[in-house]
Amino acid sequence: MTVFRLYCIEGLSADQVAAKCRCAKGTVMSRLRFIEQVTHTKPEQFRAMSGHLQRIADDYDSSGAREIYRRGLAQSVPDGPEDED
Repeated sequence: MTVFRLYCIEGLSADQVAAKCRCAKGTVMSRLRFIEQVTHTKPEQFRAMSGHLQRIADDYDSSGAREIYRRGLAQSVPDGPEDED
């Protein structure tokens, strides 16, 4: 996730990611290949979507977002047979 965030969302180069993670550039490249295998999407394509991905992350991290989701779940769960239509 760190490599994904730094490379795809923050737009750092592989060398910069390696320096931040204190690892070899080869390790970063290996992680990027893994991301591509799992998602069937080149990491460079995620960079084009980085603004959208950042807004999603910001919305999720905003205060109360998790609590709002939990409240929505609690309200959508029926209490018993009388609540079912």
